[in-house]
Amino acid sequence: MKTKVVIVVTVLILLGGFVIARTETHRWHRGFGHRGWHHGPVGYVARELKLTDTQTQQIRAIWERERPAVSELAKQFADENRAMNAATAKGVVDDAEASRIANLQGATLAQLILEKERLKAKIYAEVLSQEQRDRANVLLARWQSHIDQLGR
Repeated sequence: MKTKVVIVVTVLILLGGFVIARTETHRWHRGFGHRGWHHGPVGYVARELKLTDTQTQQIRAIWERERPAVSELAKQFADENRAMNAATAKGVVDDAEASRIANLQGATLAQLILEKERLKAKIYAEVLSQEQRDRANVLLARWQSHIDQLGR
């Protein structure tokens, strides 16, 4: 059970890191384009919700305000991951130290999830129309279905 949780958490973190890295790469190399974030997972959601240019700018502003907190937590998690790698180096696991670090990582991950939910709530409340909220709920249900499939 513990192994499954670690695997799922690792996959989610890697996926989140991939999304952030991809967004940052496009920001530096291609900009946001004429319609905003039009590449990758963020672009998919923007297209599915039919975001206007104004809405895209509002979301970008919300993200820019939240980015420092998320970046700090991501840095903290990366530091904890390095510590975990050191605690399990060469196939030798210091159970006490690995457990301590896993607890720290769990707390950091919980904070990251809360930040994500706050960001999502702000976007729902401040940016999306009711029709877009309904569509977003459909997308979230579809995503949950995919996550449910991972557990089977």
